[in-house]
Amino acid sequence: MKCAIVLILFLTAVAAFAQNSYTGTVSDFVGLNTNVGAYDDKIVEKLGHAAKWMREYHSWNHFEKTDDVYAWDDTTPSGYGTWPFHTKFVEQCVANDINLLIVTQGSTEWAAATGKTDDPPFGDADGSSEEDYIDKVEFVSQLVARYASKKIDDSLLETADKKSGLGYVMYYEDANEPDFWWHEPLWPGDLYGVYLNAVHDGRNLTPGGDYPLLGIKNVDPDAVHVMGGLGEYDEDYLNDILSVSGDRLPFDVINFHYYCTEGWGSSHGVCPEHKTRGLKPEVEKWQQWRDEHAPSMPIWLTEFGWDTYKDGANSSYIYAGEQSQANYLLRSIFLLMGYGIDKAFVFFDKDPNSTSAIQFSSSGILTDKNHGLEGKISYYYLATLQNVLGDYSFVGVDKYAEGSPEIYSYVLQSPTDVLQYCYVLWRRNGASKYDDGGTIENYVFAQPGLTSAVLIKPIDLEEFGEEVAVSVLNPGAENSSVTIPTLSETPVFLFVELAQPLAVAGNQTVVYDFHFSAYPNPFNPSTHIAYDLPEAGPVRFEIYNVLGQKAVLLLEPRQESGRHVIVWDGRTASGAKAAAGLYFCRMTAGELVRTIKMTLLP
Repeated sequence: MKCAIVLILFLTAVAAFAQNSYTGTVSDFVGLNTNVGAYDDKIVEKLGHAAKWMREYHSWNHFEKTDDVYAWDDTTPSGYGTWPFHTKFVEQCVANDINLLIVTQGSTEWAAATGKTDDPPFGDADGSSEEDYIDKVEFVSQLVARYASKKIDDSLLETADKKSGLGYVMYYEDANEPDFWWHEPLWPGDLYGVYLNAVHDGRNLTPGGDYPLLGIKNVDPDAVHVMGGLGEYDEDYLNDILSVSGDRLPFDVINFHYYCTEGWGSSHGVCPEHKTRGLKPEVEKWQQWRDEHAPSMPIWLTEFGWDTYKDGANSSYIYAGEQSQANYLLRSIFLLMGYGIDKAFVFFDKDPNSTSAIQFSSSGILTDKNHGLEGKISYYYLATLQNVLGDYSFVGVDKYAEGSPEIYSYVLQSPTDVLQYCYVLWRRNGASKYDDGGTIENYVFAQPGLTSAVLIKPIDLEEFGEEVAVSVLNPGAENSSVTIPTLSETPVFLFVELAQPLAVAGNQTVVYDFHFSAYPNPFNPSTHIAYDLPEAGPVRFEIYNVLGQKAVLLLEPRQESGRHVIVWDGRTASGAKAAAGLYFCRMTAGELVRTIKMTLLP
């Protein structure tokens, strides 16, 4: 294996708070919830300006309304004519560099518990046996065979066009909110756990005959199985899943939904920083459970958002208004990175009804069709984020709720220059549940060694934001600073270049550690693995797939302290091209061990 070596003598100081934070790029973190209707509305390309991940609501009844008749190929009659045009939708996502998570939600009329398509998928059985879910398992398995990376023998395919191994999609969510407490019959945690084991790798199921493919991992070991997003944190529900799973976890990613609100019956959502109803308390519950039962497993938040429409005194329990929705979404992204979430998906792509006060009707970043599918303020803010900061990697938290009003500051690093960073800053009234419109005029941002600075402010109707004139006082000196004309509840992006190692300002403990990241990420065909050594010594890199199988071992001889970069060309030790999918790179330098996630695209 050939590895290009680059030595850059550079030590990085990062905040201790950031050690468990997200470490990837902005583009690999931000997602949107969508469905095949985005293809019908011709908005896939537009959505790709705002996010490079899409979570597609994939209704089982749309694609297998008749048993063993699959409508993915855009020509097979589905019961709705030739619609939905799923393969065209997927191909358009790929063409716009959008990664897909397909969530196979619901049931079919012929396989539902009471004949309703939002029933649990165990038909007229009681759901206590893997066999009760065989039809849903078959559906998911044929889906994986089509869009994942492994070529399948035609005799095992039930689709009309016999296509497999297309390499378009590597992430599959098995259900949507299986813990639905508002629906009868319920799907308790122990029964959902039985289904999880069946759909994961066909536990207690034997493929053959009418069911030639059973289990995501049996179809393609490189496919990533995302647990169905749960609607609330319920430790008993989660533990019931474990109780029927034995000594294993039948999924690769933990997944939950959360909306910042005071609950049903309220008429206003709250800001994401709120101390009791904001994101942090909920994230900590899931992390505590993960750390106890599945250390190091990724956690995704696949639904969060706010409504924008208010009808007189009537508004939904997640109402925020259009400007606050934009502010909250942008702020949530950085808060969640700092908390250590691995991916976050905004709910939703377009409004179901832009002039309805019913919850979720106006939570889109685009208006509904009757209003022209126009971008809201949030669309332009997210597009600006992708355009100016998408390839930057998250470094850590500089300031968190510091002072009164509270100041928030997050640090990201350029993929091409170790001295170029971006600070994302905003202020808020810590005593308020909502945005109050307050500002700080002429906020002084002090950072030793600043040599240059550019300030970008997200604004409505612009996908690259607006540049605001700033200048560096005492460039390169210990007391260098930049004055931000107005600091508000809308985050601003302060791009800076430093003449010295990065230091985290404020009152947080600063520790010296080695930096470890990959860029680009996701990647194809190669990625740069950058790392800092606090002291000289040999370095070992082991790259594994999601099953723990070693793809390649990279050994570097004794190296001096400082920043180094190696390039992985996406090939295994034998020289063969590695399969597309999720990989883990473990770096060992003396007693220091660190692991990062990397995604190899098709």
